[in-house]
Amino acid sequence: MNLKFWQNLDSRIRRWVWRRVWMQPKTQDEARTLIRELHWRDLLSESLRNMLEGAFNISRLRASDIMIPRSEMKVIQIDASREDVIESVIQHGHSRYPVIDDDRGVVEGILLAKDVLTRVGASENRDFSIKDMMLPPHTLPESKRLSSLLRDFQHKRSHMGIVINEYGEASGLVTIEDVLEEIVGEIEDEHDREMESPSIRVVGEGHHEVNATVPIADFNRHFKSSLDPAGQETIGGLVLKKIGYLPAIEEQVEIGRFVFTVVRVSDRRIRLLDVSRAPSGR
Repeated sequence: MNLKFWQNLDSRIRRWVWRRVWMQPKTQDEARTLIRELHWRDLLSESLRNMLEGAFNISRLRASDIMIPRSEMKVIQIDASREDVIESVIQHGHSRYPVIDDDRGVVEGILLAKDVLTRVGASENRDFSIKDMMLPPHTLPESKRLSSLLRDFQHKRSHMGIVINEYGEASGLVTIEDVLEEIVGEIEDEHDREMESPSIRVVGEGHHEVNATVPIADFNRHFKSSLDPAGQETIGGLVLKKIGYLPAIEEQVEIGRFVFTVVRVSDRRIRLLDVSRAPSGR
């Protein structure tokens, strides 16, 4: 920019240009700090802050960080009978299943529950063959970054990927829902709500286990308390704001007449809390 032109500009315009050029975050860490500052000043809601930080996380996290381990995969044997497949679909309630031939380290294909049900309904008397119905597996390395994986899911119109280790064996699986949950938080369907345990439950004398997603208003109603939301929506958000950083398991903070102990955390938020009476609140 020409120096004379810059000097002739109105001082207010110069200050605006200075802020725009020099005060912008230059790194992801600076951008995260800016997001947190906007949140602390109540210029950004908790849910929007979590989404923005989640968007940064998927460029850093890898498939191995969020995958379901091989030992926990719900699989279907390639030679399973019609009855066995239907029983598995009903029992687990998933829409997609890895297909294996004894060895969990080798995934032969992906079976869609809707294809099974369609085939059974339309041709119950025909030979039932999983090989004819399964789709080729979408494989990816453990080191695959989630941002790149999300694009792959979109381009390939795939919803499940099989994570492969350095030896070419399946080490787990990851779904498009897993990736999206890193941005927007837990995605639950009607089945999840039916199966989940209570949000607030007694776990011992004077102790309650509380899901961090419980709204502060619900917490206050349950415990007949009057905690100040301080601009937060959930009890986990309130605890996080009080502590000031993502805490480790078993860290404690006292708010009002309660002691909150962190029981479970994820990469970017508190998941589960133990709540007891503070000594001063008894």
